[in-house]
Amino acid sequence: MTCMEIAVNAANDLVRKYSTRNPEKIADEMNIQIVPMPFSKQKGVYTIIERQPIIMIKQDLHPVTRSIVIAHELGHHMLHKAQLKKTPNLQEFNIFDMTDNHIEYKRMCSRHSCSYLMMKSQITYIRGMI
Repeated sequence: MTCMEIAVNAANDLVRKYSTRNPEKIADEMNIQIVPMPFSKQKGVYTIIERQPIIMIKQDLHPVTRSIVIAHELGHHMLHKAQLKKTPNLQEFNIFDMTDNHIEYKRMCSRHSCSYLMMKSQITYIRGMI
């Protein structure tokens, strides 16, 4: 199975389980805290503190951007939780910076977020354009 298939399947599983494509509602149902933060550049961070999954999100994001960022950070929760648990320090993943060692993690989470926010036919169409 490709990375894209893994990411899309994980998102679709959550959509089926929670009967919504709203990432904020899914996070709430999964008991993932969403904490607004006064970030200047960073848009979102996923971390686990004392076994509590947390999404920290830039507090002044446009509602559409907020949904995209939350869906992306849910991707980290679904796809990379095991790697984060191995890291003692806060691990930051910036969805718009594709230059560091986490490039494949970020791509997977971006595909994951697209799966929440778009229908399968839209993803297939866009994938054909890229």
